[in-house]
Amino acid sequence: FSTAEILHASFAFRFSTQIQSFQSTMQTYNTLLHCSIMVVCMHQSAQSLPCVTAGLQMNHIDGTDKGSMLNADPPAPIYGPYGVEQGVIDPFPGLELGNPHTASIWYPNVTGTNASALSFPFLSFAHGAGEGSILPPTVKIYPKLLRLVASYGFVIVAPDSCVDMCYDYYKDQLHAMEQCFSNRSLHPGLHIADFSRTGVFGHSMGGMASIPSAGGFAGISTRAHNITASVSMHPCGNPFLKQEPSLIDVPILFTAGSADVVCEDECALNDFKQVRKSNHLFFDVEGIGHMDPTSQGKNHEIQVVTYFLTCHVRGEHCNRIYGATGAALCHQPFKLSKCLVVNGTGSR
Repeated sequence: FSTAEILHASFAFRFSTQIQSFQSTMQTYNTLLHCSIMVVCMHQSAQSLPCVTAGLQMNHIDGTDKGSMLNADPPAPIYGPYGVEQGVIDPFPGLELGNPHTASIWYPNVTGTNASALSFPFLSFAHGAGEGSILPPTVKIYPKLLRLVASYGFVIVAPDSCVDMCYDYYKDQLHAMEQCFSNRSLHPGLHIADFSRTGVFGHSMGGMASIPSAGGFAGISTRAHNITASVSMHPCGNPFLKQEPSLIDVPILFTAGSADVVCEDECALNDFKQVRKSNHLFFDVEGIGHMDPTSQGKNHEIQVVTYFLTCHVRGEHCNRIYGATGAALCHQPFKLSKCLVVNGTGSR
């Protein structure tokens, strides 16, 4: 297909009123929507970027562990100490990148005499194009990921907006954080949210958004939002994206899959190689596709994502990410295509 044909097909699909089976067509929609981005990424991946520039002092660990089996299923997730409540904020104010302007919220279920004294760091999650929003909403496509992360003591808000591809989706990721901070009455779960240390993470389009939200675009301040960590899952590459990974100034984890045909793993690797100031990690699972961290996948990476955020936002479980070797996340019971850890010079 030509690029024009792919784009035409994706928009024709979006506006079609003849959809007979939503579940069977969602994967096709996602593939069409990302195809033009994938072509750009494939072109970019052919242009190798140096991992460490001359004169820049970094601790660069290639901790790739080939694991015990190719495509082995991940172990059952290890949940944190908190039960998790889930709710919906409808409508959700302040979003600007398209309907439905709602959000899901995931937060620890705390009871007892000390419950009123407890607070939990706030995270803003950004969904993918066609993989959140209304196709289906985030609460349906990312429940395993969000429940697992929240169980370690986080309040997570995941805005649902931008049905299509938004190259500046970081705006709604940050708007969600700002709205929740200024208006705790949006949901009872926000009353236990702590905004003194926050984080951002996302998948696909949301993974791309989590790059500028981590300081990776001129004019965005992580300090203004108290952001201390970011996770970019399966990001694509595109010249229209508003991002400059070299400006990222908080620890960031990139995840990818060697069998991802929507956003090839080289896209995430190229972003990883451009980071300079902060700790940056690359976790590429052999044989998994684009939807692995969703309800349609087997969720190989969600435990590592959880430990990374818990380490850099809560200051806990850092041994699960770094450990004695500096690259503990690279030792998994399933096969990894590549796993890299680089300690930056200006991480905070």
